[in-house]
Amino acid sequence: MSISKSSLCCVFAATILSCSVANLQAQTLVWDANGASAGQPIGPGQWFGTAQWFDGVSNGAWNNVGSTIAQLGTPGAALVSGNTITITGATANVGGIDFMSLAAAPGSTNQFSIAGASGGSLNFANDAVLQFQQTTSTGSAFATFASTLPLTGNGLTFQKYTGSGTTMQFVRVDSASNPGLTGPLTIKGNDGGIFLRSAGAGTFAAMSSVSVETNGTFSVSGGGAYTVPISIAGFGGASQYGAIRVDVSSTTFTQPITLTADAGIQTNTGGVTGTVLAGGITGPFAFTRFATGSGNGTLTLSAASDYTGATTLGRLGSFAGGVTVLDFAAAATATDLLYNGVATPGAVGLIGGYNSPTVLRLNGMTDTVTSQALGNITVGGASSAIGGLGIIDLISNGAGQMNLSIGTITRDSRGMLAIYAPTSGTVTTTQADGFLGPWATYRGADGKATWAQVSGGVVQGGFTGNLVYETATAISDIAGYSAASHLTLSQSSQGPASLSGATTDIATVSMTDGLIDRTLTLGGNSLRLGATPTGGGIQLAPDGKNFTITGGTLTGGGTAANAAGQLFLTNQSSSSVLQVDASITNNGSGAIFLMINGAPDSRTILTAANTFTGNATIASGSLEIRNAGALG
Repeated sequence: MSISKSSLCCVFAATILSCSVANLQAQTLVWDANGASAGQPIGPGQWFGTAQWFDGVSNGAWNNVGSTIAQLGTPGAALVSGNTITITGATANVGGIDFMSLAAAPGSTNQFSIAGASGGSLNFANDAVLQFQQTTSTGSAFATFASTLPLTGNGLTFQKYTGSGTTMQFVRVDSASNPGLTGPLTIKGNDGGIFLRSAGAGTFAAMSSVSVETNGTFSVSGGGAYTVPISIAGFGGASQYGAIRVDVSSTTFTQPITLTADAGIQTNTGGVTGTVLAGGITGPFAFTRFATGSGNGTLTLSAASDYTGATTLGRLGSFAGGVTVLDFAAAATATDLLYNGVATPGAVGLIGGYNSPTVLRLNGMTDTVTSQALGNITVGGASSAIGGLGIIDLISNGAGQMNLSIGTITRDSRGMLAIYAPTSGTVTTTQADGFLGPWATYRGADGKATWAQVSGGVVQGGFTGNLVYETATAISDIAGYSAASHLTLSQSSQGPASLSGATTDIATVSMTDGLIDRTLTLGGNSLRLGATPTGGGIQLAPDGKNFTITGGTLTGGGTAANAAGQLFLTNQSSSSVLQVDASITNNGSGAIFLMINGAPDSRTILTAANTFTGNATIASGSLEIRNAGALG
């Protein structure tokens, strides 16, 4: 679009009125790519070219006095293919830069870009502000300060124009090193916020601090050691990019990260790994760590953190929790890398990713008794449609111990938990003694897993039931039977277990017989498992032989007719098969949600045309399907 000088003057005047108070105190010159010809407020050219800047009356050269604001574009300017302004052979002094909205979101060739050539550089006045209106950029077409352009100045703020819409704007600084750029860096979050990408650890290394406000994002790429203290707030705006987004592996933050509000760090894509917080986290707020893509990437804390809010690993939506490591082996303390010196440790939430488990790994100090105290533990899923698995993995090293003390252990309607015990050490809890439920498993130091329970305030495995099956006796006829019983098929009995009556209620079933394969024959009847959290599962113990449920129907939800429920199939054996030939159905009108949470190398088989209508989640282990209708 080409506009007249008189029209440009009117736009210029209106634009000046929309600028910040600070900018009103300085002269503003508008970039005019066509020079003295018809006004063209965007497009390529030389910063120091003849008549390239419009002052509201006429065109002239850049005055370079240092306080002048450079305005790039005018609101609604047409897109131009090639939109790079080049500073050649000299330093351009600016008081700030205003990036104005384009007629539409730019593509890959028409976003704003400023480059240097033949030693050209850009020098900002003290505490300069760079402002961005709506549609100056997109997540794939950043407003760019090119790698050829060194930046200098003392104090720099990136922000959206006030009142310019609620869409985040994207900026990148591609110069690898700017030793003359000092003072504080501020990334504002107003009006949708700014996403600022640093080319590498050296891009802002000479600055005194980085402050990310709520809805802003500091994107770090290039890897290496970021040595500037960072304060963060929020989760990176509507798209939840994180207050810090780590875009490349092997990135270390050597200085403390201070929480100025509840805040989160995102590692971008599952392939980003090796993020290290070597300066710890501080502040009176809550911290969240989450990832996009698969949750295989690691984020390690190797220094004590004393923030006091809750800790959440994972996030609702299409996110993963990743692997978060408390690395005492690389730390200076053997006690409490999280909540160090905090009187009451915060709660920890594990939100299982939509495609991977969320892992909290505690790596103990070698030959040292290592301990970590946490508050209440909750586990959940990233969405209502899937189950989510959280893993707490304790590793002791050498002759040392890795001990963990926690508050209560609870789940939302989708959560599952697996605890991996250390070679030496314990997990203690304030949870009441008893069976946690088929959603929670415990793998002992011997590598064998079973459903988890609490005994004497210690979390441990070994739960396989409280009602032992008797040979040739229907389940409901066993002495001591009730609908709340947990049935065990052990080698003390022989032959198939059976039902009597149309429906038999039992909380859970475990098969522990290590001598012969066993069968639970439903005989055309229905076996209804108990309501979760303490019911609703079938378990094959790690040393058990093959276990098959055949004939009739299998459901869950407990004793109430038409109650929705969950059915857990937990094969803890790496060599034996848990096979369900019976039809898995709803509990009347109550939908059944199927969860598979066995040992990593286990195999569970479904052979029937099942009719349950709830969702299914394979959290761990493998599921073999031998019928097209196996998943309902």
